[in-house]
Amino acid sequence: MYAEIPPDAIQSKEHLLEVDGIYNISKFKVMNAKPTYKPFDAQLMMEFSDFTIVTPARNLPNTFPVYIYSLTQFESIVPAIGPIQKFTGTFRKPNLDKTK
Repeated sequence: MYAEIPPDAIQSKEHLLEVDGIYNISKFKVMNAKPTYKPFDAQLMMEFSDFTIVTPARNLPNTFPVYIYSLTQFESIVPAIGPIQKFTGTFRKPNLDKTK
């Protein structure tokens, strides 16, 4: 699940969050994930509101995951529509045959 902060709530919430922070978050909206780019393969997202409460998590177990990721094979990446920037497009293997 990923989260978004709508423009009208940014000023009241942005100072509560830091990169690499782990938080307890309550009183948020659960919405359908956006059909376009989303950082996680999920069907739902959380949306902050003026009522959302964010507090730093304390006393986490040593086994708490720091990084969670999912790898996608190049063949499974759908090329972007419109301007193509990084990490999308067609993958071509390099020609390693030095005789040609």
